[in-house]
Amino acid sequence: MTFVVVSAFGSPSVSNASFLPSNAIGPSFVRQSPPDFTTTRLHSSVPHSRKKKKKKNGTQAKSSKEKESPTRKGGPGRPLQVDELTEHVAQRYNWGETGPMGSKVQSRGVVGEGEDSQAKYIQELNKRPSLVLNADYQPLSYLPLSLWSWQDAVKAIFSGKVTVVDVYPDISIRAANLEVPLPSVIALTDYVKKVNQRPAFTRRNVFLRDEYKCQYCNDRFHTADLSLDHVKPRCMGGQLNWENAVTSCTKCNGRKGSLPVSELRSVGMRLIREPRCPTQMELAARSARMVPKRVHPTWKPYLGIIEASSKQYAKGGDEQFIDDRYFEEEN
Repeated sequence: MTFVVVSAFGSPSVSNASFLPSNAIGPSFVRQSPPDFTTTRLHSSVPHSRKKKKKKNGTQAKSSKEKESPTRKGGPGRPLQVDELTEHVAQRYNWGETGPMGSKVQSRGVVGEGEDSQAKYIQELNKRPSLVLNADYQPLSYLPLSLWSWQDAVKAIFSGKVTVVDVYPDISIRAANLEVPLPSVIALTDYVKKVNQRPAFTRRNVFLRDEYKCQYCNDRFHTADLSLDHVKPRCMGGQLNWENAVTSCTKCNGRKGSLPVSELRSVGMRLIREPRCPTQMELAARSARMVPKRVHPTWKPYLGIIEASSKQYAKGGDEQFIDDRYFEEEN
């Protein structure tokens, strides 16, 4: 009878164990000849189980990775009206993850469950940012809006860096021995000079330069439906810079392909405007047009928004301020 015995070298070998007693077969080590490495391993179930375990772990790792990666929201896939585009851009850059009033800012200082009265109070304060103006009472920026959290606004007030221009009438900041109105508009005491330097080349600035319009079909689109197109194709040595990149919708981008500008008429297309590097003033002027219309009434005089008449309020016009809609983040 032949058995597989594990030697001290850790490799299996075949040995004639007929002379061994029955109780000697098992985990004991048997004195034997040097191991024969050509012998086939009989315990095939061990690597088989390991393969299954690796496959299972790989599947679990993949599923956990899929859960962690956020799903990118797609656009509507159609041209947008001016009001729709303004609302989308304002929500994206003001209330997005990297915006001045993102989810991290809104959860700042919140300790405990949301059912706690103190936590609810802090959450309400976090939803009331302060519009920051320069010393000339113009916003520091429009896209995104120059907004400070109530914590930063209070620190700047007590340090004398800003002055209070207006306050929220329905809420105040309560402390142990102090209660002050929550500022809605503040202005810097020292004027911050705006440097007219070359703007950074980013997707947002290119979209802003082109006013979120496709430079081939001249329609406005959602950010998810836009891309950067090389006017001179990359296969012909085109670079990705201010002078060679334009905003394009996905449909026109695929239709153009690698065609140069001189051959666009063959596919029924044309380049509406030649790309160039804008100035900071030009980008600021275009971003001022992207100011959301649903803002707090105390902000409107400083954002250039004209108050609506009583008839427009009765009809529910765009200028009507809806508190819940503005201070809630877009889903």
